[in-house]
Amino acid sequence: TWTVYSLLQKKLLREFTSSQLLFMMYGFSALVLFPFVSPNALLKLDGFQIFLLSFCCLNTVVAYGCFTEALNCWDASKVSAVLALAPLFTIIGLKFIVLIEPNYAYSDRLGALSLIGAMLLVLGSVLTALMPIFSRYLEKNSSDSASLGGS
Repeated sequence: TWTVYSLLQKKLLREFTSSQLLFMMYGFSALVLFPFVSPNALLKLDGFQIFLLSFCCLNTVVAYGCFTEALNCWDASKVSAVLALAPLFTIIGLKFIVLIEPNYAYSDRLGALSLIGAMLLVLGSVLTALMPIFSRYLEKNSSDSASLGGS
């Protein structure tokens, strides 16, 4: 799903700016979700819950703004590789919260297989990001070898 989303958004960025694209996505989403809105639920929130909701809203706008701008500047494959690291930040954050508050309701229950999968994810993302550097290095060395051999 993220791959399709990235590729479609990359194509749309040819016609629209990042800001225009985000405005259209949020506007369309607001119209589609409006029938399901319950304003009474917002009125029942306490101060801390309003703070958390505001943080989540701001975080979403900033995160997707950065994601759209990254797609504007980088190849979709690099953006997707960085995006794949998001679950790892969630795992790290959860481990940190459980360290501070051991009775946290959603404690981490990750087994060895999950941690190995997370390490493989990091390795894949690093290799994807570094592949252009390795390619340039190999091309340079092969061209140097060819010029030495041809002399």
